[in-house]
Amino acid sequence: DELGPQDIGTEIEIMIQVKNLTNSEKSNVEVTQKLDDCFEFISANVCSEEFDRLENSAKYDESTRTITWNIDKIKANNSRSLAYKVKIKDLSEGMTRKEVKSVSEIVNGDETYKSNALLITAAKSVLSIVQTTNTTDTYVKEGNTIDYVFTIKNEGSIAARKLNLTDIIP
Repeated sequence: DELGPQDIGTEIEIMIQVKNLTNSEKSNVEVTQKLDDCFEFISANVCSEEFDRLENSAKYDESTRTITWNIDKIKANNSRSLAYKVKIKDLSEGMTRKEVKSVSEIVNGDETYKSNALLITAAKSVLSIVQTTNTTDTYVKEGNTIDYVFTIKNEGSIAARKLNLTDIIP
């Protein structure tokens, strides 16, 4: 799966579905998700079988940047949904795009599984602004009209939105 370009500051919620494909109940299932450094952790929850959010049902370790969910049981041929929310942080200097492959690890007893990878693209716009005028005179006389043209170029990897340009005239 792929989550297209996400702008800096965007909050995204990711759902993980843990399926028990066996004919017996599984208990003490641990799911972990390590976060890339371009994400700021916001929250994580387990959804009940009725898909209600169970607050504080996951733990986040800031030092390892890892979310851990502990699921008491998953019925035979059933599944549990997990959710986590992150915010896209600013990218390192000079970067306008970063692709992150998100993979969860599921441990039940001595069995370990990996989830399907989710590709998340963090991106930002990089704007340059050039101001030009129609006059070449060094001095402008009172009452003259000067036309200014502002050229804004986006050299980033995502569209810039909600731009506000202010020109202060002395």
